[in-house]
Amino acid sequence: MKKIIALLLFSFLFYSCSKNEAAVYNPNGIGLVYFGTSSSSLPIVLDGEGQVNISINSSSLSSVDRTVTIEILESSTADPLNYSMPTTVVIPANEYSGTLTINGVDETAETTPELIILRIVSVNDDTVSISEANHEVSVFQSCPVDPTKFIGNYLIEEMTPFVDGPTLSHNTVIELKHVVPASPTTERVFSTKNYPNYCNPDRNFFFNLLCGNVIVRANQPSTCQCTAAGLFFGPATTPETFDAEDDSVFFMTFTNDVTGDCGPAVQTTYKFTKQ
Repeated sequence: MKKIIALLLFSFLFYSCSKNEAAVYNPNGIGLVYFGTSSSSLPIVLDGEGQVNISINSSSLSSVDRTVTIEILESSTADPLNYSMPTTVVIPANEYSGTLTINGVDETAETTPELIILRIVSVNDDTVSISEANHEVSVFQSCPVDPTKFIGNYLIEEMTPFVDGPTLSHNTVIELKHVVPASPTTERVFSTKNYPNYCNPDRNFFFNLLCGNVIVRANQPSTCQCTAAGLFFGPATTPETFDAEDDSVFFMTFTNDVTGDCGPAVQTTYKFTKQ
């Protein structure tokens, strides 16, 4: 079902590129302005607020400030009542990055994520080009979770049938962490292999503990793929639930291969057992 040769080839290419990021960002000697990541999350506390910072990077330095203009695409689904953001970001002189801050407020937010889809449209520096890659922000309502829970070492086991082997690091102990250690939220992250039978690099996997539901972050790229379109993980059709007072065992289900890059999308479930 998976195209094993393509997966193996991509694993090699991914590892090689990660060793030579400058060559990716600056292929023709021209600087590039781009989003630091492809996605992020904006949890908004029930009847409260939230905030997310997004890095806008440049592969080259400038002796003067550079202003980057951002637009919100019409394909966005998030209610504008729930967030506010500037349309420009400054990359300070002699710096490689600036920060876009999006502020959230619970007006109509729900636990089901909605998306803000962002694109860089211009920069006042003709010595750099602009990346065509978008950035997707998942906006959702969240409920406070004890920051000491759902943290630490867990054994993860795939409970659903394998798709050409396990999807993540099956039967392995991983470490669950806060995404932002200095300001814990309901989001958790762990490092895992994707299709470990074929691809070696580890990659972060993100999920949220949202008002009783375990919601996987949307559009998470895999280290493996079968076509240039890429293989992605996303929220489950029906998410698992959790008990906020008991973090000894919980389950996480996600959509495996959202776009059908290597075969039909399937629902994959993992069991987490605290060690």
